[in-house]
Amino acid sequence: MLNKKSLIFILLCAVCLVSCSDASVGEEISFSEEVSVTETVTTATSVQTTQTTSATTQATTTEIDVQIVTYPKDTAYIPENAVYKRNHYVYIQGEKTLRAVTFYDENDNAVRNVSLNLDTYTDYTNTYDSSGNLISCQKVRQTDDKYYVSRDEYEYDENNRLKCANHYLENIELNYWETYEYNENGDLIQKDSWYDGESKPKSSNIFEYDENDNVKREKHQYNDNSKFDMYVDYEYDENNRPITEFIKEADGTLYNTVTRTYDDKGNILTEYTENSEWYNTEVYIYDEKNRCTSEKGMKKDGTVVVDVEYEYEEL
Repeated sequence: MLNKKSLIFILLCAVCLVSCSDASVGEEISFSEEVSVTETVTTATSVQTTQTTSATTQATTTEIDVQIVTYPKDTAYIPENAVYKRNHYVYIQGEKTLRAVTFYDENDNAVRNVSLNLDTYTDYTNTYDSSGNLISCQKVRQTDDKYYVSRDEYEYDENNRLKCANHYLENIELNYWETYEYNENGDLIQKDSWYDGESKPKSSNIFEYDENDNVKREKHQYNDNSKFDMYVDYEYDENNRPITEFIKEADGTLYNTVTRTYDDKGNILTEYTENSEWYNTEVYIYDEKNRCTSEKGMKKDGTVVVDVEYEYEEL
């Protein structure tokens, strides 16, 4: 289980990072509070793929249909395939405040996420294939009366393993992408991050496994110097759940440690990060359906700095 504060480099992108428009791609767009709008823009772009047996790339030109979907700036719109939603509340100066709403389909896939964080409004729309794989993610970000659209596309092999993630920035041009390589057991052994104009990966994550097929070490390398700049060693309990992560510098110096505890259903109860500028301990509470209903982040002295509640509603 990878942790957002442990500097482990996340395998799958859940976040869209690109800009485009509905009239002239890449320009700012005036936001409408009226109704939902869907417009399809077909554009030719260079999609990079990597052969798993070599470190070379092959560029092909593919037409992609970019659907720009906008909604009113609120959480009232319900996607057609949504069956329940999760309201995300935070306590700000003792006041319970709605910060985000996530809509889920019958397979518990998040199909829309609306974030009302501070002055920025974001609206994510996710699309899945028949196997439940995330194949696209569109993000609409609004500040003031302008909004910007970004998009990620995901490709899978015949075994439903992620093989390529394309990230489209400004003008719906492919800006960077990740490729994934697996061994004969189907284990991910390498993730390479490529950037437009580069002839080799900018960085790589390499994974080693133990006899139980658990990741025992993850190494991160910037390929401009061919040196590993970080290691993460994992320890597991008798149920093959990661209980400790040792995050180390290239020379082996211990940089940070993350430890976890679980309930009898496999849900994370606590997560402790030794070195953290914000908070050290996260505590989680779940309902009878194993859905998280509460999350608290506390400093070493017990001061609560993050206080989150999740409420679920059937639609």
